[in-house]
Amino acid sequence: MLHQWHSLIDGRPHEESTKASLGHPPTESGRAGAVRRRIRAVNIPWLTILTSAAVGVLASSMVTLVGQYFERRSRRNELLLTKALEMAIRRTDVLLEAIKISGKGSAHLPDEVINAETYFRRLKSLLVSGKLPADAEKYK
Repeated sequence: MLHQWHSLIDGRPHEESTKASLGHPPTESGRAGAVRRRIRAVNIPWLTILTSAAVGVLASSMVTLVGQYFERRSRRNELLLTKALEMAIRRTDVLLEAIKISGKGSAHLPDEVINAETYFRRLKSLLVSGKLPADAEKYK
């Protein structure tokens, strides 16, 4: 009880006045020390909240980056397939025009899907490695 009155008189919290009476030096004295301890106690939850938010942002960013990678890859493949189909249709049209001009009554036309698959492989190889695949070398 005496310590409580003593802490009211000199302005130090009860623990510090007890330490002072036992010969220990005070860590932080008076009202300023109490305010600093309270600020430190308040900062710990904020630090936890900010750390959690930072981890959440990093995880969200990683998921977004992975999603963007797969989206771009699928869009690129879709564009390659579209262009391969256009090339196959154009080739069929050119062959039909050549048949009309030459006057032949019939000709063997390969299926457009097979041509599209060939063009797709060639375009993809050009995009990835910058070279035609090995099976296309014989048509040079």
